[in-house]
Amino acid sequence: MLNQLILSGNQLSGSIPVEIGNMSNLIMLDLNDDNLSGELPASIRNLSNINEIFLYGNSISGHFPGEIGNLRNLVNLQLLANQFFGSIPREIGNLRELRVLGLSETKLSGIIPTEIGKLSNLEILDLRTNNLSGQLPASIGNLTNLNELLLQNQLSGFLLLTMNNLTSLKHLQLASNSFTGHLPKQICGGGLLEFCSADENHFIGPIPTSLKNCSSLIRLRLERNQLIGNLTEAFGSIPPALGKAPQLHVLELSSNHLTGNIPTKLGSLKLFKLMLSENQLSGEIPQTIRMLPNLESLDLAENNLSDSISKELGGCSKLLQLNLENNKFEGNVPFKIANVNSLENLGRSSNLLVGKIPPQLAEMQCLETLNLSHNNFSASIPSDFGEMKSLTMVYMSFNQLEGSIPNSKAFCDAPFEAFRNNKGLCGNVTGLQLCPTRTQNPHGKEGKNMRILIILIPIFCSLFLLSIFVILYIHHRRRRVTKTNTPDDIET
Repeated sequence: MLNQLILSGNQLSGSIPVEIGNMSNLIMLDLNDDNLSGELPASIRNLSNINEIFLYGNSISGHFPGEIGNLRNLVNLQLLANQFFGSIPREIGNLRELRVLGLSETKLSGIIPTEIGKLSNLEILDLRTNNLSGQLPASIGNLTNLNELLLQNQLSGFLLLTMNNLTSLKHLQLASNSFTGHLPKQICGGGLLEFCSADENHFIGPIPTSLKNCSSLIRLRLERNQLIGNLTEAFGSIPPALGKAPQLHVLELSSNHLTGNIPTKLGSLKLFKLMLSENQLSGEIPQTIRMLPNLESLDLAENNLSDSISKELGGCSKLLQLNLENNKFEGNVPFKIANVNSLENLGRSSNLLVGKIPPQLAEMQCLETLNLSHNNFSASIPSDFGEMKSLTMVYMSFNQLEGSIPNSKAFCDAPFEAFRNNKGLCGNVTGLQLCPTRTQNPHGKEGKNMRILIILIPIFCSLFLLSIFVILYIHHRRRRVTKTNTPDDIET
């Protein structure tokens, strides 16, 4: 008797026939990634022996059938990426053997039924990208075997204390909902959590202390909430377990109300991405930032960071994105930042930076965007910037710059707003005055060549005159010697 029907990845179309219910010995039904449409037939309730149903990646529509609750032996149910409408039926709670429930991207709406808490063997619950609303039921805390809980929807309300019971979680996704209140204190109570995203909600209060003891973390995203507290207290005294954890690669805490300094011990982690923008952090960039050689993205914009920009950033050799905008950094830009040859986007606008723009920045041949606007840079823009082939966008406005802009597409195609409110920039850009004569930039390659010529020309002239003098002198000496050795009169 047929017990497995696998027709996935074909070009099957039409609806699933009602006769599917006659296959009472079927254990597996796999019709994923086809072009099936229509409703799921109610006769599916007759598949009493079935363990696994894979129908994802089709265009099956209609209500989610409550008859599916008759499939008491079902272990794996994946219906994601279809066109269902309506709510999740309460009969879902009858599937006591279910371990995987995949219903993401199915256009389901309504609330998550309380009966979901009866699925005590459930390991993966994926309800992402639907239109589910309301509060997360307290019964969710009964799912103590849950490894993955993925809930990106339109859910709201508080997370109840029963969430602390989910100690087996490895992947928790609460992002892009409207949850309020505090994050669960024991969000990493089991010490197994690897991926945690609660960004784009309305969570308040401090970052749960259990997170800083969570040595299993790989990615933590809490940005765009209303979290408060001192970042140093939350992560400053990083315990040995977390400090030695090679897994934590992403830490995103942007757009909250965090205060304090950037913890120096973040340098003991193995971060690829550190995003702390739009908070109220103060102090300086810790020198331990150089201990993050794998860091690719660093966003510290829109804080109250001050002092000078750390030259230690030059040690982050794999950095692609660096955003320090809207802070209170002072002093010069360290030329060692040019050591980061991989950098693609450099943002330092709206600070208190002064002095000349380091010509060494022209060595950053991967740089695409350079924003130095709203500072107090003076002198001219290094002409070597015209040789930066990857550069596409520049912003130099609101400084004290003067002289000609570099002759490159990025500068010549930039709008006037990119250069406005400077001391005297000129060039072939609409809104700027044309340079009266071609000025040599003393900080660029042409300026260097001119200085060399100024030094070498007098030297060559002196050598030329000296050589003429020597030749004349030798010629004169030879004539005297010849005249001395020839007698005027010869005796016979």
